[in-house]
Amino acid sequence: MDKIYKYIAFFFVIICSNACQPSSYEKETINYSKNEIELIIEIPKASCNNCKKTIEKGLVKKEGIKFCEYSISSKKLTLIYDSSLISVDHIKHLITLLTYQIPCR
Repeated sequence: MDKIYKYIAFFFVIICSNACQPSSYEKETINYSKNEIELIIEIPKASCNNCKKTIEKGLVKKEGIKFCEYSISSKKLTLIYDSSLISVDHIKHLITLLTYQIPCR
């Protein structure tokens, strides 16, 4: 019986850890000034307020990111960043790291 509970707990942890990982990206760029770009990234499995808070707080603290907002209903993250200070690849990497920290419920 203990093995069954261990297996259930194991699968629950696996499901929760994978629930917030970004699975695809959608990129749209609009130049606001010389280096400021708007980026829209789809994170389809981030679906709770914990996801929203963790992603927004984690990204807005980074140098080069001017604005960050995640919409739970559209599953899209909108941010404005300075391309001379941070790259799109680095932003994607940060999002992946942040989503591993979120236990979706």
